[in-house]
Amino acid sequence: MNSELISFIAMKHWGIISLKMVLTSDTERVDTLLALALISSHSKTKGALEDKFGESTNTIGPNGSAFFFAPAPLSELKDADKQIVACRATWYAELTPEEQSNWLRRTLSRFHNQARQQVDRLDEHVHPSHIVEVLRTEPRRVQMLVLRYLPRTLAAMSAVALDIILEAASRDPETISSDTAPAPQVVAVVRRIFLSHFVAVDALRNPTDLDLLSGVKLAMLVRLLGARETAIACRGIAAVEAVASFLRRFSTEDAQAIAAHLAALTSVDPGRIAFAGKLLHTALSAQQETRAMINHAGMSLLAMAMVERDEAGRRYTEQKLPVEAAEGLRTLVDGWSVDADREMIHRVAKETEVLAMDVRRASISKEIPQATT
Repeated sequence: MNSELISFIAMKHWGIISLKMVLTSDTERVDTLLALALISSHSKTKGALEDKFGESTNTIGPNGSAFFFAPAPLSELKDADKQIVACRATWYAELTPEEQSNWLRRTLSRFHNQARQQVDRLDEHVHPSHIVEVLRTEPRRVQMLVLRYLPRTLAAMSAVALDIILEAASRDPETISSDTAPAPQVVAVVRRIFLSHFVAVDALRNPTDLDLLSGVKLAMLVRLLGARETAIACRGIAAVEAVASFLRRFSTEDAQAIAAHLAALTSVDPGRIAFAGKLLHTALSAQQETRAMINHAGMSLLAMAMVERDEAGRRYTEQKLPVEAAEGLRTLVDGWSVDADREMIHRVAKETEVLAMDVRRASISKEIPQATT
């Protein structure tokens, strides 16, 4: 099935929402547009077609065909889409009230099922920047509708980025007047389509310690991976004085972390040391500042651990990172998928899981976990 961007109606005066969804055919797309327009019209499912879309919704178009001019809801559709929906609306108007009700129920049920994509609630670890990215191009009313139903912290952080002032009353659905409140069906549709942009932990097959890290602990893992890889690379430096000189390039905190990893490493084979040296050289070439270099090395290793994951697993990790970092991670994953040695990919993935388990179990504020090779 192909993903396509469709425009559908939130409700009268709410404008157009453009969110991704999956539909199996153009017929389903047209039916969905019509069904949501009917739901948003606040009219009963009986009566003349004019009662459903407002006055003067039909006129004579090119070639004598009926042309559809929707007042507010469908007015932003392309003319071709308006005409197609108009034809379907004419067919709908000829149904009996019972047939109309049954058709609406079936169409909306199918739409809800396809939009759900196994996501019933927003994962608690989603980074706010991903919420902002989804909502940035949406109408302000749609942004407000989504933010109202988010956890307060996420809503507040997202609102700041979207330049929205969230008052306490505006977040309480009970304070919205019946004249401006969206229909419950519309709220459900918008909510499910918004959630379809994200992955829930329930969608993962056999979640690992790496999967279960919060966004904060994932960032800590990246730092630990980078420091540990630097320590492994240092094992390839024969002279102790040269190692000490190299560590002086780092901040006191980072140098201590690298030294701690060096002390914890028991036995590292030459192939692993050579790989770490090459990775560190690449990181140093990309980032002159040592702290950024450690982050770059850590992200590269995290990307290697993602290569063997399925799409859901990758997306679940990416959504915990800021959007820019998530895009960088995906680029690194794509690179490792083509160039890396499969044996080394598997080895690094196992090492990453061991360290992720330590991060989960450790009290990070009191102890920096170390992992041996």
